[in-house]
Amino acid sequence: MARLYGILAVGAVVGIGILLLFAPESLAPWVDLGVRPVITALVAAGLGVVLTSILVRAHQAYRFGRLVKAAERIAAGDYTAYVAPRGTGLESRLAQAVNEIAAALVDTHDRA
Repeated sequence: MARLYGILAVGAVVGIGILLLFAPESLAPWVDLGVRPVITALVAAGLGVVLTSILVRAHQAYRFGRLVKAAERIAAGDYTAYVAPRGTGLESRLAQAVNEIAAALVDTHDRA
């Protein structure tokens, strides 16, 4: 349900932005002339936030998708899942942790 609200909010901001871009005079009956630049700035800021959040979500899916898949395989009982660490940041540390968890589960399974 929250995703639907987000989509509707994005649609509203985009719709108002398109309206302001292509037909600014259509808001004249509802909005004072002095308030129009404020509304335009707010819509532009809203569009900036929407585009930024879409880019961040896409980046996260790209960077952490393989780690999530490996964790899901381990949770399903496939302890042979291995993730090659990339870089030196958080992604690499998380990949190493997933690999260590898989190794610890293999060891525990073998001891049992």
